Amino acid sequence: CTAGTNWSTATWSLNHVPTASENAVINSGLTLTINTAAVCGSLTIGNSTASATSVTLSTGGSLTIGGTSGNLTINPSNNSNINYTLAAATQ
Repeated sequence: CTAGTNWSTATWSLNHVPTASENAVINSGLTLTINTAAVCGSLTIGNSTASATSVTLSTGGSLTIGGTSGNLTINPSNNSNINYTLAAATQ
């Protein structure tokens, strides 16, 4: 994801929302809300640049990471003053 605020309407490098077999990367510096039943093969949050990044699972949203690897990776920058946040709303 290179731009946007919601998973379902964000700008993705594949020009579409990730599918269950595709790897998703949320670039550093974004604040993204998962507001739908999101799926991906793996998810990387952050791309090692010095920008705060936030991903929130909103009420009614869900995230299933499956595919071949099923990995969730939080990839912080070398700057220890940068915050990466993964939050979930109460259901």
